[in-house]
Amino acid sequence: MLAMRRISAIHREHTKREIRDAIHDLKEELSDFRAEYGVTNVDELATKLDPGDDGWQDVTRWHQVEQNLEIAQAALFLYDFDPDDSQSAAARHTDSSTVGEDSAQTQGALGDDSEQSAA
Repeated sequence: MLAMRRISAIHREHTKREIRDAIHDLKEELSDFRAEYGVTNVDELATKLDPGDDGWQDVTRWHQVEQNLEIAQAALFLYDFDPDDSQSAAARHTDSSTVGEDSAQTQGALGDDSEQSAA
């Protein structure tokens, strides 16, 4: 239920373009993890790490990125069913431009706190 609320909120509060950009950024972050550790998925990384290794923080972040990516993709798919398309989100975005860019950067993709789980 929490995931559905986040999907709906992202769809309402962000334009289609913003969601696409966030999806791109999340995929890029996953690609960076794969390249940095020479693994194809988070489970492979977890099996390579020893207790106390610094990489465990990246395991946690990797899981968060995967969850956020799924939620962002679901929010993007809602545009296929939204007769208003991105116009209402764009209007709301313009009206709520009181939040500064620094705040968005510290919260992660689509305003999600990077320390908070997606579900």
